Amino acid sequence: MINIEVVFWYIFLIDSLIYNWIAWFGKDWYETALPEIASILPMNRIYGVLYIGLMTWIGSALIRVGILMQS
Repeated sequence: MINIEVVFWYIFLIDSLIYNWIAWFGKDWYETALPEIASILPMNRIYGVLYIGLMTWIGSALIRVGILMQS
């Protein structure tokens, strides 16, 4: 049985990977394709690194608790 924490972690992990991809490789596309959103929510590489670091930390905590990788 999959816990709700694992589902949310995977959703946020995918979101953090997409955010980092846009922040590192697609910032010009993001600013030209979505100028209204880009003015409110700018892409920043530092926040991307912090976001993926937070997801790694939460994932390791879920592994230590035994929720994420059940054997």
